[in-house]
Amino acid sequence: MRRDIIPGVKHQGYMKLWRSNNFAEKAGLYTKIQKALRAKGMYIECDYMVTDQPVEDELFAENARLRREMNIQDGEFYQFDTPCTIDNQIAMLKKAGFSSVEMVRLMKIIQLAQRDRCSIV
Repeated sequence: MRRDIIPGVKHQGYMKLWRSNNFAEKAGLYTKIQKALRAKGMYIECDYMVTDQPVEDELFAENARLRREMNIQDGEFYQFDTPCTIDNQIAMLKKAGFSSVEMVRLMKIIQLAQRDRCSIV
């Protein structure tokens, strides 16, 4: 029997299958997701993040360097993972209009689902 993640609350699910190496594009997508959620809806970001700003800066700079060297134009797809810091990710989500944003580990999500006998979809 399938149960809601939040018992008694009907909600929609959204999955972000989109990559961007641009803060403005990411923030725009998060704004669209936030506006599309129903009241009391929940968005779970399951992305790779880093803890230190210098690591984020280095990865964004390396991506830019490679794109220049290979003459890859802005907007042209090139896969290079550029994770944000946890703090920057939280700031983008808040700027997009999410009223409550927190970082939790995957195990905590699984434990909450098991405790409440919920399915993660």
